[in-house]
Amino acid sequence: MKSATSLRYIVVATYEEWLDGRVAWRITPTLAKRKEGRRETWSLLD
Repeated sequence: MKSATSLRYIVVATYEEWLDGRVAWRITPTLAKRKEGRRETWSLLD
């Protein structure tokens, strides 16, 4: 039972790391495009 719980933690941690990497990879180009297209909006936010 303990080993199954440990395995679950490993799987969850690995999935969260993968998800974080995937989200960052998808968001970064989007932010770059948005920054190019809406420079005036970003200057208000900065």
